[in-house]
Amino acid sequence: MATLGDLQRAMFPTARLVGPPVAGAPDRDVGWVRVLKARVPAFEALDAGDVAIIAGPALQVVAPGSGQIHELAAALARARVPAVLLVEGDGGGEALSALGRAAADVGLTVLNLGRADPVALERGVIGFLVNRRAELDRRRTREAGARDRHAGAAGQRAALRREARDRRGCRVGERPRARRRATRRGHDDVDRTGAARRAGGRDRGRRYDRVA
Repeated sequence: MATLGDLQRAMFPTARLVGPPVAGAPDRDVGWVRVLKARVPAFEALDAGDVAIIAGPALQVVAPGSGQIHELAAALARARVPAVLLVEGDGGGEALSALGRAAADVGLTVLNLGRADPVALERGVIGFLVNRRAELDRRRTREAGARDRHAGAAGQRAALRREARDRRGCRVGERPRARRRATRRGHDDVDRTGAARRAGGRDRGRRYDRVA
């Protein structure tokens, strides 16, 4: 997931910070973006991880007075938004400044982007977040493939080590011990058979000598 620092560097590096910097703000995860509309409800949804884009013209419709502005700042704080992005336009400048101060007072990161098209900004942020997720998915796929290849190579090395242990103790050109024992038994059987045949031949010779 993209962080607020990633988003700011990519999309609005010249944005002006309103109020003091918030500790850990650049590392906050950004999940989506929401734009304040000039109607009620002002946001379709607002969840933790959503950055809020607020344009002056829409703000002066939704929160024309100081009380509404402070209520909006408190709602943004309760939603735990990573940042409030203020966008200047034709009107609503005073309301925008007041919201910036109120949001900063409740501990939110507030960035003033100057004049911009809120809809184009929303689309740009969405594109950045979607591309970032796709990039992270590709990276995870590559890392999983590398782990699988490493595990396969480790298995092959383990099999070679087992084979080497099975052959341990054999001199160069020798067969493993089990095969040597089997071969030795075969030779012993042949030797016993040959000895029996020779003994039988000697016995027959003795019988022939007695007959003669």
